Formats: sequence, C-alpha cells, structure tokens
Amino acid sequence: MAHATKNLTVTLNTNANPPVTVVEGNLSVGKHDYRIIWKPASGETGWTFKAITQPDRFSALTNPPFTCVSVSSGQIVVDDDNKHDVDHGTWSYSICVTDGTNNYWSDPEIINKGGGN
Repeated sequence: MAHATKNLTVTLNTNANPPVTVVEGNLSVGKHDYRIIWKPASGETGWTFKAITQPDRFSALTNPPFTCVSVSSGQIVVDDDNKHDVDHGTWSYSICVTDGTNNYWSDPEIINKGGGN
C-alpha cells in the first residue's frame, strides 16, 4: 500500500537545551496513512540517529498506530497507519542521536497535533 510521506528534519546543537531539534513541530496524526521520515537537516553532519521512543526515552512508540519503525544511521522511518481507526489526538516522542560516544535527546515533550489530513 502506498503511503503519503511526511518528512521532518533534525538538527544537533550540543550547546542548546534541548540539543536535538525536530522541525516540523506540529505533525498531524489523524485518520490517514503516512510514512514519517526524520532526516538530518541540510548541512548536518557528524552524528547518526540512534532511537525514537515515547517521552520516557525507554518505551517503544505505541502500536497501533505506529508500525514498521526503522532506525538507521541516516534516518528514522515510521508508518502511521490509523486511517481506519479513530483519531489518536496528540502524541509525544523523543529522538536520540549519537555524536561520537555521546547520546543527545530531543525534548521529551514534543507534542504533535492530531487530526487533519
């Protein structure tokens, strides 16, 4: 089945708090079928993706609606397939990247709006 693709970019600034920033802050997770892809923003080098979790930084994303979670050094891919389900409203997640031997996390309270598309 074909998915609409939603691309988000990630930056790392070890002097910032939080050090990992995800751009697009609002991501619709309503009744639809998306493939969500997180990639480094243009010009970002020297770090790799390590994980995507619930805000506790330990638990996996809920299934359903999030399936086929794939984390590679260059991107994170998640399928959001709840088009036949109820609108799941808001959800939170944390992204971890590695720079050398150090792990850096996004804000554990990235909140995305449900509904829409």
